[in-house]
Amino acid sequence: MVYIYIPLTCIFYKKNQKIIDKTTKKNAPFAFRCEVREYKLKLQNYLAENSFSKLLAKNVNLIRYTRDNSIYWSDYEDEILEIYERLKLQDFFKKYTDNASDFDVQKTFWRKFFRSNAIFNEQFEDFLENLNIYWNDDLQVTLDFIDKTLALLKKENCIKAPLLPMYKDESDREFVIKLAHTAFLNSDKYNELLKNNIKNWNINRINPMDIVLIKMALAEIESFPFITINITLNEYIEIAKFYSTPDSSTFINGVVHNIAQKWLDEGKLQKVNA
Repeated sequence: MVYIYIPLTCIFYKKNQKIIDKTTKKNAPFAFRCEVREYKLKLQNYLAENSFSKLLAKNVNLIRYTRDNSIYWSDYEDEILEIYERLKLQDFFKKYTDNASDFDVQKTFWRKFFRSNAIFNEQFEDFLENLNIYWNDDLQVTLDFIDKTLALLKKENCIKAPLLPMYKDESDREFVIKLAHTAFLNSDKYNELLKNNIKNWNINRINPMDIVLIKMALAEIESFPFITINITLNEYIEIAKFYSTPDSSTFINGVVHNIAQKWLDEGKLQKVNA
């Protein structure tokens, strides 16, 4: 999800070029032609001719990322138009269109755009939620990540500049992959352990998110001996508070702690500082 919003900068200048072309037709209504003046003064000279957006649209890594992840903002024209309307009301829009030819000014404009709570507001969050109920949870982190990415772009390297990596380093990436694989491959085993620790409950009645978090916690405890059990428990208690129900953190803590303790008692778990 991290770079899902960056193509908005590219969509904006392309879309404004199309809008301006349409509104210059002779048969356009008078009121519509009047609107052209605003577009020519504000949008055509800035968004439609924004060199930062043009260069970013040619960035080979962004092109590859959007292609591989099937990101097509052009499928959501209504939402883009709503963003336009909010954008035109912002003070930074009016300020930076007065000096639109400078590359660094243009970059600053887009950084302010992605930092704007007025643009990425509750209406935008509702739009996201209709696409995926979990995306709002990561919205602020994602926008901060984009801001850092744009800050590193220079005019001379904009086309070939790498995107910031999804992971801090290779060990981070390996950790995520190993954790996911372990949780997936041992899913049936963890289901049985869970059933044995909830004697008075039917597993089908448990919140599905709680089951996922329990399996991930067990996978982390089982696969990473240098991560203490208490650290894992604390991590998943906090995750449960954010992603699941109010009672989930207590439930997950109890189940995972009991299973981990049983593993320790039976000598099935090698843990540093256990």
